Amino acid sequence: MRERGARGRVGTVERGIGTLRLDRALRPQRALLSAVLLFLIFSPTAEDGAVLGSDAVLGFGLIAGMNLVWNAVFAFLEDPTAGRQWPAVLQIGVDAVLALGAISLVDAQSTPLAWMLLLVPVLDAAAEYGMRGAIGAWSGLSLVYLVIVLNGNSDGSPSGDVINIALQQLAAVVGVAVPVSIMSTQFRRRLADADRARSVADEHKHHLSGISHAVHAMSRGRTPAAVLDAALTAAVRLGFDRADVSELRGDTWRLVHSAGSPRSLEPEDDPLIGAALDQGGVAHAGVGETERTDLQRLHHLGYVSQVVLVGRAGDEQLVAMRGFSFSPIAPDAVAIDSLRTLMQHTLASIENIHIHVALEQWSAELDHRANHDMLTGLPNRSYLMESLETPRPGVATLFLDLDGFKGINDTYGHEAGDVVLQTMADRLAPLVSGTGFVARLGGDEFVVVSQDRDRAGLEALAKRIIATITQPVDVGRAVVRTGASIGVAMYAGDDIHGMLRRADTAMYSAKIDGRRTGNPTYRFDESRGRAKPAPAGSPSAA
Repeated sequence: MRERGARGRVGTVERGIGTLRLDRALRPQRALLSAVLLFLIFSPTAEDGAVLGSDAVLGFGLIAGMNLVWNAVFAFLEDPTAGRQWPAVLQIGVDAVLALGAISLVDAQSTPLAWMLLLVPVLDAAAEYGMRGAIGAWSGLSLVYLVIVLNGNSDGSPSGDVINIALQQLAAVVGVAVPVSIMSTQFRRRLADADRARSVADEHKHHLSGISHAVHAMSRGRTPAAVLDAALTAAVRLGFDRADVSELRGDTWRLVHSAGSPRSLEPEDDPLIGAALDQGGVAHAGVGETERTDLQRLHHLGYVSQVVLVGRAGDEQLVAMRGFSFSPIAPDAVAIDSLRTLMQHTLASIENIHIHVALEQWSAELDHRANHDMLTGLPNRSYLMESLETPRPGVATLFLDLDGFKGINDTYGHEAGDVVLQTMADRLAPLVSGTGFVARLGGDEFVVVSQDRDRAGLEALAKRIIATITQPVDVGRAVVRTGASIGVAMYAGDDIHGMLRRADTAMYSAKIDGRRTGNPTYRFDESRGRAKPAPAGSPSAA
């Protein structure tokens, strides 16, 4: 794939592809030449004009027979030697020998069309080497043909007349060979262009298939590292011996992922990254063809070509993808276009991951805001009602109200009241960590949800809550204290609304007891699920 784009390879490909098809087209006439020679050898009149001995005639017959079989067979089958130099040269030589041998077996003057046999080796040379090959083959054959004609002049005709006729025949050969050579050269070029276009299309198809698989793998990646792993694996499959990705962090490029050969320049020392930025995203270097000392370091690592592409993943992340090759890569090679396409999909996939992560964070934040109190960070009423939509046995709710909180707000302001609420939230949450949670309903009302505690355990929990709540709180300008009234409702077959009503009623009773005794206290609901009307003035009644 890589060498196909190199200059030294292009000429060979262009000549070889067209020659292979012309070579197959010429096989019938080569076989015909051999057949003509065999006919002349075995013709009863062949001895009359022959200038060759019997041993030479038999040798020509053997060569003609082998050439006839070879070209007749491979006119229909694939020639295993097609595209190689030595079989083509050998075939031109064989055709030249057979043509001259056929002319030697007849009287060239009495058989004036014999000279047309010379067209076969000339056309062979034209098909293989173009106009220069045709002229070269014609020149060599002409000299030998003149000798044969003069040696075969048995009727005593003047030598000048014989040479004149031979030169006319040779002129006719070159007159036919030149336009045919021009046509064959153009035909060969068109075949080469068509095959090269098809080869490029096949290479594009192969690369696009690899990129498609890589994009599919990227779509399944959930992190930039997974996307880069799929992208660089695809880059190596495109034909690069090493591929890596670097990221600009601050003012320095840092390597973040690589695949293939382990050796390369560190990105901060790579001048082509800066060149790619200056060129609008792409830089290419044929390392083996440049005299720049900074790029010769790549040559010392064994690389011959390097490609650098730079792009942005999102608004801020600048990324450089590099491809290294031990073989030449032309600036217009398919591999560079494929790497550019792969780079675009990679950047888009990374940006999509960033967007996806941002959306998940935003969604999580919105969900948290919808289900948590903004001041204390505790679950709110919505979270409480959804979590305990269907209470189960063993669940209990402790409804508590802060005593004296209104006086703190009135005396020290709402900022001091917020400090008290935040402090109480921080103190309450650890008391039921792992066995329940604490929710703030609003104002100075909290609900502690407890699981798998019996009555004694709930009494102990209520006492710890009161002890925690009554600890002093520093609000900046003063140290304040609050109390708590707690109503406890155990599961009795009702829903969360019924449990909260029973806990609220019990809390109101505890508040009355606390005012009477002067000490914060708690009360259990004893209704066993039969909700009682809330006393006037209680939060539920309000």
